[in-house]
Amino acid sequence: MALGDAALDWKRICRNVQVERKSLKYGSENHECEVRWRYREDTGISLRTVYHSSQDGKLRTWTEQHFPATGPAIPLTTTYVDGAVSVDFPRSSFGKLNKQYVDIKYTFIGHESANRFQTLLYTNNGADSANLEFDRPILSISSDHNPTECRGRNLRLWRRTETHLADGGLVTSEVLILLFYTSALEEDGHWVEEPHYAFEWLTESVYKKDSDKLTLLFSKDAPRWATDKLFKRRKSSTQTDFEAANPSRKKRNDSMEMLRFSRSDSVTSGSLSGSPIPLKDISGGGGGFSRAANLNRFGYSALEIKFQSRKDRMAFLDIWKQYVKPLSVS
Repeated sequence: MALGDAALDWKRICRNVQVERKSLKYGSENHECEVRWRYREDTGISLRTVYHSSQDGKLRTWTEQHFPATGPAIPLTTTYVDGAVSVDFPRSSFGKLNKQYVDIKYTFIGHESANRFQTLLYTNNGADSANLEFDRPILSISSDHNPTECRGRNLRLWRRTETHLADGGLVTSEVLILLFYTSALEEDGHWVEEPHYAFEWLTESVYKKDSDKLTLLFSKDAPRWATDKLFKRRKSSTQTDFEAANPSRKKRNDSMEMLRFSRSDSVTSGSLSGSPIPLKDISGGGGGFSRAANLNRFGYSALEIKFQSRKDRMAFLDIWKQYVKPLSVS
């Protein structure tokens, strides 16, 4: 498909991306492309990958991918030894693809463009603002439920703001969101997406330990201690009592459900329907309300992370320590 004047409406995300499209007829096909995106009239996000034809030099479309107005699914990342980063969508959560294609994967030459791409999708272009702080491959993640929850994929820490009721008012704090996909469970795979206050405090000896392993214990009474693990940033002066009592926000597909609302696990490839109802964000800048009602929704007792190196463990804990208020701080 040759591109016309409408191509000017598309914003470039990055270049030199290997885009793999898969169809039942032709199998997997790869092409180096430029990736672009835009909003549709229904406020959903569309992605388009384009390349210059070797025959006539004209710009042509390789793939188109359309996400519903409720937002894209969470992208899954994998970092390889050579530094390349692939992004794909588990459980066919890639929205809707053009023509006969049944799957898609993007492979970036480095982290900068990959981070820009996945941040666009994870935040729905900033509608659910977050910053990627840690995104590295791990050897494995185990739990008390399964000896291997995740193997070889990336573990991520996203930093976002949340607004909590504390000290008689609304307090906005920065929160780390631990995110990984239980890909080792195949068809039963799901996202584990938990704020840092869902876990017990780490002792100083854990931070100082020379190891490539880390155990995170889930708190037995996380809602009670949630605000004690948050550095208080500022009190909000813009929210009314009604807003405080009736928090709501927009949700991503295939993400941790928020508050008491239900959600679908993913968006199928053949339809833009079946997505969660969009909810209004109370904080205006991507800051969400407390998720304490939905902590540890899979009922884990502990997660054991085996990093690829001691250096990766140290990098993870350096970030963790910045945003988890220690027990000794009043």
